[in-house]
Amino acid sequence: MSIKYTNDDIQNITTFENITKSHVVDYANENNTLYFVIKTDNFKKLIGKNGSNIKEIQKKMNQNLIIYKYSGNIEQFTKNIINVPVKKINITGNDQKKTISIEIEKRDKGLLIGRGGKNINIIKTFLKRQHNIDNIKII
Repeated sequence: MSIKYTNDDIQNITTFENITKSHVVDYANENNTLYFVIKTDNFKKLIGKNGSNIKEIQKKMNQNLIIYKYSGNIEQFTKNIINVPVKKINITGNDQKKTISIEIEKRDKGLLIGRGGKNINIIKTFLKRQHNIDNIKII
């Protein structure tokens, strides 16, 4: 899957990497929020003392930031990008078409999906780009 970034997107990624000294694996700009998938072993260092790095980035970009930690393991990556506790993850299909079923508490479903589907849409985007997941089922 080919991703096309605008000049502003590239500038945002570069600014983020320069300030945090981390590697951006994936990025999306949706609804005045910048989403970064990063590869790091030290999340504390990335955030900075008292959140100084994140505050600096937000000030420069004048937008909200959400940061997810990348993992090559589909289950771990899914847990990293989901904002609610996960009971169970099941992956079915083949290399051409994969479906991920995510079991969560019933009360957390609305929070996972988000207002207008905002949260689930970004989750779908990153799962498709990073692990070739075509469908998501919330159980």
